[in-house]
Amino acid sequence: MQFLRIICFLVFSGKLQMSGSSKVENNFLYVQSGLAQSNACILNEFEIDNSTISARLQCCAPCNALSQCVGVDIVRGEAKRCRLLYGFSALIPSHTTSDETVRYQKSTGINIGTDYNCSVQLMNGRTISTLCNQGNHQWMLIQRRFDGSENFSRNWIDYENGFGTQDSEFWLGNRNIHELTNDGYRHLRIEMMDHECVWKYAEYSTFNVESSSLKYKLHVNGYSGNAEDSMWYNDGMYFSTYDNDNDAWESNCGLEFHGGWWYSSCHWANLNGEYGNTNYGEGIEWKAWRGHGYSMKEVKMMVRKP
Repeated sequence: MQFLRIICFLVFSGKLQMSGSSKVENNFLYVQSGLAQSNACILNEFEIDNSTISARLQCCAPCNALSQCVGVDIVRGEAKRCRLLYGFSALIPSHTTSDETVRYQKSTGINIGTDYNCSVQLMNGRTISTLCNQGNHQWMLIQRRFDGSENFSRNWIDYENGFGTQDSEFWLGNRNIHELTNDGYRHLRIEMMDHECVWKYAEYSTFNVESSSLKYKLHVNGYSGNAEDSMWYNDGMYFSTYDNDNDAWESNCGLEFHGGWWYSSCHWANLNGEYGNTNYGEGIEWKAWRGHGYSMKEVKMMVRKP
């Protein structure tokens, strides 16, 4: 049967855990059991029947047929149910767990790329560790948001050094971002998803962040994509936080809009804003697509060499 070629991996504790006892059964790699739910988008949910075909095969087959499906949840109970999942948060367990849910990750990962641990050695000898994303190109992640678990209303030093963890939300750090762009990683891609599970992206052929002495000034242009351009308003601006105000507004954009960013007076994009906040200008916003007052469900920023 054709669907037997599907391979799913179980996601556990935010990472793929391959133990020595893992083995392949019916072309599936069993990794771990006992699992975790997340706020992933659900493409479809249906009841699993009690036929001779296993629940795993019944659930994974329709996922394999959909390019946007990244994995499945099998929900145990009086009647087993299958959920087809979408969005990169489907690959990362949330902070709550349930013994009733088992998650399998599609072997091909998310259709627009799979995040994995990686590092790059710069020309100055430093090594930067982050996540990489392998799609049509190899990208290095500099930011990721998906559940509000990390506070992004941080001071200048935090934004300079970076914060968060690679298996959750994070900001790579202005010093690291400067060194990456200085090393030639000057092509920026932003992927974002709204609460209706619609993905859009924006790419910029020029992305450069200057040094700390120039307050991490931003240069960004050369837009392409389907989200429309919201970064133009930030081009040429210095980085600002609530305790280091370098914006062009008479007040303090970082304080007003709950994030560190290249604010002007103040923003069209606020990707480090407060998760879930739908007050005007305060959430994770991309004005050209959803306007002010709409906070994105998921977003990540990535860079690569041209």
